[in-house]
Amino acid sequence: MTGMKTRLVLVLAWACLFLAGAARADDEWRTWKSAAGTEIEAKLVSKEGNQVTLEKKDGKKLVVKTSQLSVADQEFLSAMEAPEEDLDLIIAEPGVVSAKIECAGDSKWSYFLYLPKVFKTARKWPVCLIMDPGGGSAGTLNRYIPAADRLGIILAVSVESKNGFADSDLAMMAMVKDVYDRLPVLEEMAISSGMSGGSRMAYLMAEMEENIAGVLACGSGAGVYLKEESFRPAKLRRGTVICSLIGTNDFNRREAAKSHKGFGKDARIIWFPGNHDWAGENVIMEGLADVYGKILKNSKSKELDPLRVEYAKAMLAWAKEQEKGQPWVSCHWAEFLASFPGDSAIQQEAAAFATTLGQQTDVTNARKAEKAIDDFADKYFSDGDTKGDNTPDASREKAAEKAAEPYVGLPQAEILQRMGGPSPAP
Repeated sequence: MTGMKTRLVLVLAWACLFLAGAARADDEWRTWKSAAGTEIEAKLVSKEGNQVTLEKKDGKKLVVKTSQLSVADQEFLSAMEAPEEDLDLIIAEPGVVSAKIECAGDSKWSYFLYLPKVFKTARKWPVCLIMDPGGGSAGTLNRYIPAADRLGIILAVSVESKNGFADSDLAMMAMVKDVYDRLPVLEEMAISSGMSGGSRMAYLMAEMEENIAGVLACGSGAGVYLKEESFRPAKLRRGTVICSLIGTNDFNRREAAKSHKGFGKDARIIWFPGNHDWAGENVIMEGLADVYGKILKNSKSKELDPLRVEYAKAMLAWAKEQEKGQPWVSCHWAEFLASFPGDSAIQQEAAAFATTLGQQTDVTNARKAEKAIDDFADKYFSDGDTKGDNTPDASREKAAEKAAEPYVGLPQAEILQRMGGPSPAP
């Protein structure tokens, strides 16, 4: 879904508005690259016509033609110019959930928007497009905001897409088009997400919209409901990154486990104690980081290198924050970042951190427990047969208690114990 972009306007007390062709000063240092590949660290002093003035760190100024700059730099400069006739007003403030935004193409569809605190119009951003089974609200976005701020991701949630609404697909795709058209997003870096029926719509969006690179699913497998068919698995493109967040006693746990058997080794499923519920902020943080990080890692585009460096810095900081309470989580991310492209210094620091963490007894035991969780789910849930799952099973309960015994004191033990119990009926 591509097309000519209209430009975003941020209506803020601190916003700086620029007239077409006016000079703009920018006090941020950035790496500029020439069309020939030469790089310099400099800040933008002004732009006049087809020329820009850059100031290097030694204070020397350099005047170059825009045509001599890389395509990415030319796009950066173009994004700062907003001719009045090319504006399509969106009222939004970084760090604050917007009021309801009506789609420009059809006002009967709408969504809520969240721009990360560091948002600026001078660059493009990844986006997470969300569906809520009860219809999207500002509250839907709140659980994603810590992750969005940490990772630098725009959030949008469809208001009208919800369980039982026949035109949910139209509502969510209208949101996709409006977000793509009116916001500076990296379309090829889009992620779809949702819970329960909203998760199924996220899978359907990944099928319908070619730019969806990953799905963060909560509370469902990959089955989708269509108008012309009652139910079928989503037809995902090869390479789509998948991470599922599933409550231990979710009535969709068997479908989710079965779906993951067909996704491939790169897909991840994260279990949390609960029924058919939204995952908490920390679990969503880890899930969104998993999807976004793998998209960045799998892409061959050099233009994404600055995002890779930002991601690696953010996730290493987050991993260190988790060390005291969840060192096994820290170790997982340190190992991931040790081979993550973008910054060799961060790779080395992450590798050393992973080595230190890997020697801790809690980390070793937690990893064994996580394998026990995967093995348990594979044995009891991956056939996808939900018959009788909402009734107690003494044999399964006993197996769960036995599997949990070696890990008492770790949160994984509770997950294993609860997986032995039934799932409440829908």
